[in-house]
Amino acid sequence: MQENLSDTGISFCCVGRLVPAVRSISLAVAGIAGVKPGQFFDYDLLACSILAGGLSVLVVGINQFIEGNIVAIRVNKNSVWPLNKIQAFLETQVSPIRIAINNGDFPLIASLWFELDEAGEQLVCASHKSSKLVQKLELDNRCAFEVATNDAPYKGVRGVGSVELTQVDVEKVLPRLADRFLKGSNPQLVDWLSSRLEDEYLLRVKPQWISSWDYSSRMKA
Repeated sequence: MQENLSDTGISFCCVGRLVPAVRSISLAVAGIAGVKPGQFFDYDLLACSILAGGLSVLVVGINQFIEGNIVAIRVNKNSVWPLNKIQAFLETQVSPIRIAINNGDFPLIASLWFELDEAGEQLVCASHKSSKLVQKLELDNRCAFEVATNDAPYKGVRGVGSVELTQVDVEKVLPRLADRFLKGSNPQLVDWLSSRLEDEYLLRVKPQWISSWDYSSRMKA
């Protein structure tokens, strides 16, 4: 009987540390149940470790969300397309992305090859580390961007977001970008780009909001 009561006290001690509603009475229950001080310390430490681990995971998750590592794309209310159609357009449209960034008194605009990442959440480009674009983004990673058709009927996608500069997977992404835009037409350029991979950066554009337009209906013949 006493052994069962002691086991109950130990269990209640653990639960009490994890559940605020019964935390204040967990010590009293452990005492009434005759839990030994050593046992109480061991199980109390276990419960506190579980609680601390859970809080750590929660804090890290919130921090990642705030920093944009967990991307939640907001579609502007004036967009003519929903998110899935925007993603489909970005996957199939082969025209450079235009990125505008802060360059002091006037913005800087650059056109780059791009692809939509597998998750459909980031636009991935590449640029050399010595480019003015990369140098300015190291100081201010905010940007505006646009991907649009070059011929009528005009349609496209635009938005604002932040850019993460990284060299992770650049050796995989840059050849894909070259193949996507050149389609094997300029192997000399591909070889030249591949020869300086160690100095290339990926620009991962993380949209904060995104919108679309489509003038197809008004431009019908």
